[in-house]
Amino acid sequence: IDRSYSMGAPGVFARALELARQAVDEAPGGERIAVVAFDDRADVLAVPGGRAEARAALDGLAAGFGATRYGPGFQQAADVAAGAIGRVVVITDLQRVGWEGEPTASVPAGWSLEVREVATASDSGRNLAVSGVTVEVDRLDPESPETGLTRLYDVFARQATHVRRAGAHVEEDFGRDHHFVE
Repeated sequence: IDRSYSMGAPGVFARALELARQAVDEAPGGERIAVVAFDDRADVLAVPGGRAEARAALDGLAAGFGATRYGPGFQQAADVAAGAIGRVVVITDLQRVGWEGEPTASVPAGWSLEVREVATASDSGRNLAVSGVTVEVDRLDPESPETGLTRLYDVFARQATHVRRAGAHVEEDFGRDHHFVE
């Protein structure tokens, strides 16, 4: 389950937990279930075991502040399986930037992969992320009333937007603002 910062949007993580519990409940009887949570790292929350352990692990989970990175989640799932044949169910909002800079992630031969996209009733089909921020010193401001000298910074942010229905991916610069930092 994706626990990255983008999953903290209103209603998104609650929906993710609902989908994860549904996946646990749908697992065939006797199938061992593990829970791995990921953002820019991956942690095993429940080692392979029964439904009760998997559900208990989900009960304590919350969205965090990490970036979306799919590679660590896939690697951790493969490590937990320790060579056994398995099925991976990924619960995520499909942040496209989660693949940037990552080596190709894959599931072991013989495994099945199912992706359950988190979307809420208010989801417009747009998936937004800040894909980069640059901060540059603009100039020194000698008119600062507090200290007599304040640095002015320019902050540039790059927004990545993926429109699911159209399959388009657009990156654009937005916002330029001065921030006063002493």
